[in-house]
Amino acid sequence: MAETNKAEAKKPEACMRMKSTGLGTTMLFADVDKVDVVDDMLILHINSVSPVRWHIRAGITYKGMLTLLWAVFKNFLAVKFVFLGFTKLKNPRLPDDF
Repeated sequence: MAETNKAEAKKPEACMRMKSTGLGTTMLFADVDKVDVVDDMLILHINSVSPVRWHIRAGITYKGMLTLLWAVFKNFLAVKFVFLGFTKLKNPRLPDDF
């Protein structure tokens, strides 16, 4: 029983967390593998590491990137994170739910 609690308490060292309504409360931990440009889209290749190993591709158009940048830069805390987030690289605080 103690081993199960240790496994649940230890979270993988991954740079991304993803949730989907189709997965219920399951949280995917993932890393960005590479970025490609295909035609008019930027393709992110993402490898999930826990609880399953999947290769996920996400495509974003130029208009989508502009929308994303606008959403980030109109939020002061997001701007602060983008420019000062490197100070927390060694020991980031990661919320359990977002």
